[in-house]
Amino acid sequence: MENNLENAKKGLFSHADPSLAIKEMKTMHNHLHKTKALLHQTVDLMGTIKIGVSNTSSHLLGTSAMYDSYESELKKADLYVKGLKKKEAENAKKIKLSFWFLVCVVVFVILRRLFFPSLYRNMFKIF
Repeated sequence: MENNLENAKKGLFSHADPSLAIKEMKTMHNHLHKTKALLHQTVDLMGTIKIGVSNTSSHLLGTSAMYDSYESELKKADLYVKGLKKKEAENAKKIKLSFWFLVCVVVFVILRRLFFPSLYRNMFKIF
């Protein structure tokens, strides 16, 4: 049985040329070195990407902080604008009321002069 195993081993490599096997090993060795170089290159590229992503993250954080400050300023401005709108509405209401009061007074004065010219003279017996 041992003999069969030895014969099988010899038969396995009997057709192989030793110089061809050495060439294939050298080729495989070159491929391994190229693969190693590519892996190192990939690691370097990943490091560069990591730096880029880190810079992008810091820029995004800065932008987010800037938007947060703008948001707080916009909220303050919104409150201020709401207050101004409320005051404007109150002022518009006061102006309308004042206008209509003036119109009523003018109408009263005109009607009193037309229909009751001596109203106050009769009330106070003056003139």
